[in-house]
Amino acid sequence: MRKFFMVAMVAAVALIASSSSADAGFRIRATSSIGGEFLNVSDNGSGDILNLTNGVILGVGMSSGATLNVNTASSKPAIGSAAAPELALNFSITQFAGGLAQTITIEVTDTDFTPVTTGPLVSSIGGTLSSQRSTVTDNSYAGANSEFSTVGPTVQLGTFSGPPDNFSGSAIFGPAASAPYSLTKKVTIVLGEGGLIGFDVSGNAKISATPAPAGLLLALTALPALGLGALRRRRQVKASV
Repeated sequence: MRKFFMVAMVAAVALIASSSSADAGFRIRATSSIGGEFLNVSDNGSGDILNLTNGVILGVGMSSGATLNVNTASSKPAIGSAAAPELALNFSITQFAGGLAQTITIEVTDTDFTPVTTGPLVSSIGGTLSSQRSTVTDNSYAGANSEFSTVGPTVQLGTFSGPPDNFSGSAIFGPAASAPYSLTKKVTIVLGEGGLIGFDVSGNAKISATPAPAGLLLALTALPALGLGALRRRRQVKASV
């Protein structure tokens, strides 16, 4: 009995420790042009199906005949770090037959990023449109250190539209002017009516810090050495004169 009690105590302590290390500023939300906000989940908070996996959110919501699955939203510590950020959103939407036309906006955000040490920030998105009755637009922000901030550097990808096809895009954009700062990914999906058979939209959107090319790093490293060599040669010429 005493052994069982000790095992239970250890498990409880581990559970508390796991919950307390959730990323406090990491959150997803979804809104509809018809019914307003229908999903708002923080890391390990209410509605997070993977509520003991720090840095990963899994959520499901429904709006006027359309079902949204946030298959995963990921951030530190699951992927990346404060100085090498990664913020990812994997989503799918099913517009059922008879579903109403609407615009759904999905946002994922995280705070407390520090100056980037690995290279520029890159925004990217790719996915599939199963019908020409839908479009996708992607916006990324690096701004003030608050959830869902849109103040600061930004970049837009899309608008992507049918005929039914795969879509993708990427672009470099600057980090925030000061740290700590937040990152926010905002994906806007315009859905037409579901019609007789409905349709699907899915995608993977990401912000990440990309290492600078090796050749560029080598060139930058070599510049001080070249400058020092030139300075030495000038001094030698002057001395000989």
